[in-house]
Amino acid sequence: MKNHLDKLPPAMVYSEYLKKVVSEFQISENEARQKFGSFTLKQWSELFYNLKKEKARQIAIDIQKSLSNEKTSYSELIEIQNRLQKIGKRTGLIKEFRENGIL
Repeated sequence: MKNHLDKLPPAMVYSEYLKKVVSEFQISENEARQKFGSFTLKQWSELFYNLKKEKARQIAIDIQKSLSNEKTSYSELIEIQNRLQKIGKRTGLIKEFRENGIL
């Protein structure tokens, strides 16, 4: 029996996914259809998860850069650390953040 994640998404879901990739990758809808048209639900899920991970990495890098350029109170540092920990947990990047001295 085939897992539901191995199937193509329904038309309305597919349309929403296309809009997301057009926006994220700044490509045309036709390019998106050609590149992602045969993606299964599982592949879409993996793609969006990886995009979230990349955004989380970029947020952490941006925060590190801004912290090196300005004075920050301990309470602000704790707030930032809590935010990064939450982001790290959601994206599976806790270990990477710790290895890179972000947490």
